Amino acid sequence: MAGTLGAALLTQNRADRTKRMELQAAVEQRREERGHAEELLRAEQAKQGQRESLERRRTCYITLNTASRQYLTAMTNYLHALQRSEDVAASLQNLEASRLAYRDSYAES
Repeated sequence: MAGTLGAALLTQNRADRTKRMELQAAVEQRREERGHAEELLRAEQAKQGQRESLERRRTCYITLNTASRQYLTAMTNYLHALQRSEDVAASLQNLEASRLAYRDSYAES
């Protein structure tokens, strides 16, 4: 009789232990999945930050290139105005405005 009762208790005890081990394994797997998901999220955020940084730099360089070309054109126009002695004051104003725009975009870059 003790053997019969002992076997039932032993079987129940083993079933409980097996169930606890299954639950612990499930908890551990969820923890690992959460960690992996967080790692993927951080990697995606870092990639997004790099893309945004590249886009900002590209925009700055485009602005700088445009300003430098306009400054060069204004200098050339001013030189031609000096050679022809016509409308020098307006060319000088355009040159100064282009120079300021170039300086600002250079500082931003």
